Amino acid sequence: VCPAEQCCVHNPLHALRAASVAGLQPRNILVSNWPAEGIPELMEGFAQFTPANSVVTFALQGEPQPDWPTRISNCRFNFVAAKQPTSVKVLLEAGIKAADAVVLGSGSAAGGDLECDARVLAAILQVQDAVLASRRKDAPHLVAPIKRYATSKLAAQWLETLAAEQAAVAAPPAAALQQPSTAAAKPGTAAAAAAAAAAGAPAAAAAPTSKPGGFLSGLV
Repeated sequence: VCPAEQCCVHNPLHALRAASVAGLQPRNILVSNWPAEGIPELMEGFAQFTPANSVVTFALQGEPQPDWPTRISNCRFNFVAAKQPTSVKVLLEAGIKAADAVVLGSGSAAGGDLECDARVLAAILQVQDAVLASRRKDAPHLVAPIKRYATSKLAAQWLETLAAEQAAVAAPPAAALQQPSTAAAKPGTAAAAAAAAAAGAPAAAAAPTSKPGGFLSGLV
């Protein structure tokens, strides 16, 4: 058992390293709307922290840069260009049905922290719709950067409400939302997002820490 200060709620990198030692299977990860300027760093993080033969698909606004590799070390990269990378149609085309984890970005830093968080929250709803439309029977792991503490609280309450609504509908083929844990991480750290997504197995649900920002990490 990890010491409290090293458990995956507090340190997603530690969670990934522990899981890697145990011999994880290759991961299938979908990244949607991550800022283009941060994608090379995110790719390096996936190459460092994911198990061998993992596949990461980027749904992005615009075409991929010609110098972006399709493979680094143990990890292969695919790219899906779209005007709306978080739309249900694009998420389905990018393979959300088979994704072990979904990593959401804010698309750009324009508008400040509040607007970035608003875009992430809107994307979470679209991910939920895509999960239901895919008719998968399990839930992918979700990693999303949250810049404001108040937003992380709102997101946790929001997903809890959606989970209750989904349970009331009781649609057997669909994956229900579950309240996420909050994996504390330095905001904007692509390696931490990659590690949280690759770790995949969320900890027990926990309230957000009092620190501003971080990565919302849990089940969609």
